[in-house]
Amino acid sequence: MSTIMNQVYYVLFVLFAFSVLTSCNPRDDDDDFGGPREFTYNDTTYDVPNGYLIDFGTNGGAIHDWDVYLTSESITKGDAFGITGIGDYIYLDLNVSSSERLLAGNYSWSATRRDFSLVVGTMGLDYNLGTFEGTAIDARDGTVNIRTLGFNTTITFTLTLSDGSTVTGEWSGTLENV
Repeated sequence: MSTIMNQVYYVLFVLFAFSVLTSCNPRDDDDDFGGPREFTYNDTTYDVPNGYLIDFGTNGGAIHDWDVYLTSESITKGDAFGITGIGDYIYLDLNVSSSERLLAGNYSWSATRRDFSLVVGTMGLDYNLGTFEGTAIDARDGTVNIRTLGFNTTITFTLTLSDGSTVTGEWSGTLENV
């Protein structure tokens, strides 16, 4: 009888261990920060696995300038500009009252640098950051939502570009300081 019970316990233990290991898929959780890293423009989706954060310091008052680049694999850290390469990217010039970090919240388009403002946005396609050649279209309006949890950041954005088109996207992960 005890041998049968031992076998039953063993089977139950194996099933329990298997269910624990397979049920802990972080992609099932809304706060996993392992979501998409892409933007969509004219019905085409572009992968932007890299996320870079550049601290440009204060804007002469209480507002701090944080620049975010979401880039394709071929654009990396380097050179005096901070990033280098040829590829696709989204650039967001975000301003907030914190000099310590980019704060979570909703950033709105603004002609002036104020708390939680987006003052410049650009979409680049097959763009060479060394020679400034390729397609780069500036935004004329937009919103950005930033969520943070520890070192992880989720960025959701909608930009209205100067050609009248819209680019939308989402990026989740750890922004790399440049």
